[in-house]
Amino acid sequence: MPKSNLTDNERKAVIDELLKLSYNGKLPRGVYAKVGSNMGRDPTTVSSMWKRYASAVAAGVVGREWTSRIKQNSGRKRKSHDEVRAKLVSFPVEDRAVKRRVAAASGLSRHLIRQAVKEGIVRRQATFITPALTSENKMQRVEHALSFIDDATLR
Repeated sequence: MPKSNLTDNERKAVIDELLKLSYNGKLPRGVYAKVGSNMGRDPTTVSSMWKRYASAVAAGVVGREWTSRIKQNSGRKRKSHDEVRAKLVSFPVEDRAVKRRVAAASGLSRHLIRQAVKEGIVRRQATFITPALTSENKMQRVEHALSFIDDATLR
């Protein structure tokens, strides 16, 4: 299992430890392994932190060179609820019956549509699969049923 990322305080502690062990800006042999084992990290991690710190100092940048760069722009970029709602509401309710079709037509993923329903961005809405019978259809059905009744058996 990979180890979690170092916090800024842990990074500062690593750099401070390396600065204590350095001699005129040079590190003696085996220092990366020693500091890495003390901090529970791989020597290559310590080495990359030191190289970044040393290059920043050489360039004249002073202050907070050890901080993590992960915080700046990490994580999944979320879609805005308004954008999702606008795309989903643009389809008629009758065409929204199948999530797969809505996903293909709107350009959103099926997961995003499922999440929108779950979060209440859009509501589930049932539509009639078969239309209600008109009075004309009702008469035809009654006549059809009556056609099977034999008048001779009614007496």
